[in-house]
Amino acid sequence: MKLSQELIYFIFPLLFAGLIHHLLIIHYDLWPFLGIPFDGGIKFRGRPLFGKAKTLRGFIIVPFLSSIGMVLVSNVITLNIIINPLLLGFYTGLGYCLAELPNSFIKRRMGIPEGLKTTGNFKFFFGIVDQIDSILGALIVLTFFYPVTLELFLSLLIMGGLIHYLVDLCLYKFSYKKGLKKSYQ
Repeated sequence: MKLSQELIYFIFPLLFAGLIHHLLIIHYDLWPFLGIPFDGGIKFRGRPLFGKAKTLRGFIIVPFLSSIGMVLVSNVITLNIIINPLLLGFYTGLGYCLAELPNSFIKRRMGIPEGLKTTGNFKFFFGIVDQIDSILGALIVLTFFYPVTLELFLSLLIMGGLIHYLVDLCLYKFSYKKGLKKSYQ
């Protein structure tokens, strides 16, 4: 019972944040003045540092919404966390966003444009990394505020990765995310 409560407690806020971010904020281009690239348009060796898809808006909205999601779930499930749920939601949301940057940086160095599906030799590798990099970031943050067992760590990584993959499929299918139809080779 405790593991299932932990899974809900730690997955719901990020799922809540991600869905609202894509279905409302990005889809309806809310707060467009924040839709500027996080890297400020800086280029490294002639290519964008992270790309246009990593925006200041995401780095502000996702942690904020994750905070709200964490407060909502903490009213239903009680766990022994050592920090206010509002702050835990913010920090895990920020960890989620920051952990996507190394993957974006590497893909830009390889000439893979943001938002495109990778094919060829790196298809499987980037397919997995795209689903779990952000979850690993949130998990790393979580370990500072909650006793994360190996069972919980692996469960969150696997469940989070599968949920992330399924949500991405739905977002592409219903045109809330662009780029899956195109591929980089």
